[in-house]
Amino acid sequence: MRRLKVPGIATLAINVKGADLLFLDHLAPEDLEEHDKRMWRAAGVDVDKKPFRRVIVYTPLKEDGINRYSLRSNPAADIPGYSETRDFALGIQDIWSYLSLFFDKASTTVSALIAEIEQYLDETHPYGFTLADILALFEQEIRKPQNARKSSRWENFNLNTIRAVEQRFRSLPATLKGLIDVTGKGFGLDKLTDLQPYDMIVVDIERIMANPSDLQVADSAIKIITAYILKQLTEAMTKGTCGVDHVIVFADELNRLAPRNGNGGIGEYLSQLARTTRDRGIVLFGAGQFRSGINEDILKAASVHYSMRTPEHELSDRMYTPLSQEFKARLTQLEPGQALLQYPSLRTAVFTQFPRPFVMSGAQTWKEHFPPVEDRSLADCVFQRISRLDSEHAPLLSTVRDVLEGIIQAQPSQKKSDVQKDLLNLLRNVEIYYSHSNNLPAKLSPWQKFVENIAITYPMKKIDITQTPTPPNFLADEEEW
Repeated sequence: MRRLKVPGIATLAINVKGADLLFLDHLAPEDLEEHDKRMWRAAGVDVDKKPFRRVIVYTPLKEDGINRYSLRSNPAADIPGYSETRDFALGIQDIWSYLSLFFDKASTTVSALIAEIEQYLDETHPYGFTLADILALFEQEIRKPQNARKSSRWENFNLNTIRAVEQRFRSLPATLKGLIDVTGKGFGLDKLTDLQPYDMIVVDIERIMANPSDLQVADSAIKIITAYILKQLTEAMTKGTCGVDHVIVFADELNRLAPRNGNGGIGEYLSQLARTTRDRGIVLFGAGQFRSGINEDILKAASVHYSMRTPEHELSDRMYTPLSQEFKARLTQLEPGQALLQYPSLRTAVFTQFPRPFVMSGAQTWKEHFPPVEDRSLADCVFQRISRLDSEHAPLLSTVRDVLEGIIQAQPSQKKSDVQKDLLNLLRNVEIYYSHSNNLPAKLSPWQKFVENIAITYPMKKIDITQTPTPPNFLADEEEW
């Protein structure tokens, strides 16, 4: 008898709200009711066994570049040999195609300047460029007075346009938090397509979406991440470099990604993928609050539709016209786990029921087992980032703590949080400065440069940044107290 090959399938989901997708590596069969267990048994699934081969959760970082910006911040959540949490950030080239999302109705001259910057950096940085490279280019070349830009490729650009574009680039680290890699080309998601059969991959941007300081930026973040992930997967599956036959991708918030009205989302891109990627092994599952608010091209490209409990005002939309009044009435009364299924091969829509997941879910359960850990101190973060720049001339951690605490404690209590932000901005400027080879070797180490910038911003008594070497004849165990 000929044995059929079981296709290798991996699953990827983008977590945009809550923690339901962040702890799929932890079983919770005790939460199931008997009818849930019966459904799982009927499907041939053992609820006491791990459902995946690997679980990998990608999380962005906070502004400090060290602490995780995620509800899954507790390292105890990882199960050795089965699951792990990986940090990630995007480089400026990763989001270049979507820069228009950060410019309000970009003019022709703005678009021309951005295109000229890209062409220049492609010529001068054949191995890729960073946001720091762009900011340095503005400072060294583009932002010069008009007479100093004569006979250069930046000659015809208005200084107001230059300043506006530069300011938008400089604001990206503050608006995107740890999602953008300032001095590097991005990290973490470069291994996104290294998939194995039965992998479960989760990309978490929930904290970026929750209570955002800028709603437009939050919308842009989910669009960029989704488009970037789908592009990476499409290219890898087309080239055959993924270790699986199929990838199932779950994308939430379709109403924001691909709104029905207007072209502010990436609906055209998603509908194109839905039509063209099935033969490459990519299957898209999209979820949204209301079907009436989703791009119609997406809905037409979808072969299967599930409808959960739906309010009456939504059912009045024209797209629900084919449903009978009986079906509409029942849709308003569905319980969790129940859904209406519409599929071309079925002559009519049918109602279905799904069992409760046997992995950890819910709004509170995860807090009991893996409560969020406290952030490391500002001093610890600064010490680690300064050490990355120049490990040979890194300061002592105690020195960093003394300097930063002295600055912060000297300020009024109502200004202390602002001072911390200022210190992080100063640190970011140092990182940008030392990320360019033309600034090395420098007279000052990164730590000395950082302290110099602090002294300019917060004039105080002179800070001693020298270190007294330990006498060679000093023996700690002979000291008498």
